[in-house]
Amino acid sequence: TITAVAETVLSQTIPAGSGAEFDSGSNHDYIMMAYDPTTAGRFAVVYLDADNGSYGTIAIGQVSGTSITFGTAIVFISAWAYLPRVSWSSLISGQLAIATSRSSKGRIVIGNVSGSNVTFGGESYFFNTGAPDHHDMAFDPLTANRLVCVYRDPNNSGYGMAIAGSVSGTSVSFGTAVVYRSTNVQNITLSFDPNTENQFVVSYGMQANSGYGQAIIGTLSATSVSFGSAVTYSAGAATFHCICYDQKIAGKFYAAFQDSTNSDYGTEVCCTVSGTTI
Repeated sequence: TITAVAETVLSQTIPAGSGAEFDSGSNHDYIMMAYDPTTAGRFAVVYLDADNGSYGTIAIGQVSGTSITFGTAIVFISAWAYLPRVSWSSLISGQLAIATSRSSKGRIVIGNVSGSNVTFGGESYFFNTGAPDHHDMAFDPLTANRLVCVYRDPNNSGYGMAIAGSVSGTSVSFGTAVVYRSTNVQNITLSFDPNTENQFVVSYGMQANSGYGQAIIGTLSATSVSFGSAVTYSAGAATFHCICYDQKIAGKFYAAFQDSTNSDYGTEVCCTVSGTTI
């Protein structure tokens, strides 16, 4: 049953489907899933396959009613690939990107999906002087072949960094990285506003100030990035948080987090954006 927490309470029964295996092995780490916005019912699961050297691996799933079928799992990086993050293009059918970290570099690969098969190009680097241990990435939903990576810079006191990339075929060229938060950050997430051109939000926890959860608005101009001022949305440690723009209302996003000041309850806050102010 779903209960909508708002001025009116609604409930609706969700039909129960059957589980489906995306990999027959027994050990998988850092699993992430994302739906394809251009093809109904299609989604990708990315993960580290601990039964195969912790290689970065992807499986494409298809939903039909309450049933799920998967294609054959495909290795996208033949090495240990930390914290894979996947994003689909909203404008180019079958295009996706996967960002990960290994061997002192932040890496990204572009995939082209046909049915349940994926082909990948070579690796591009969004950070090449260390291995960022917190990062996220997303395609711009309103400008084709543009994406943004955000990460923690281990060589610069853990500062929060952002960099925009331009995709050509299966290669990515990047602009100049900029600092969005001059403090040690963690648990970074990123979301684009699908109703406002060139705008996205970054959410993160601070390793100082009791791990407060903060958000900041980013603006794109080609592959240049600029930011407004950070706003605190959690007065305690915002552990295990995520952020997402409203798909229908411009300038509105939601931050969900585990609230350490309230028995670790799951908590959500609605935020409104005006320009670069939250």
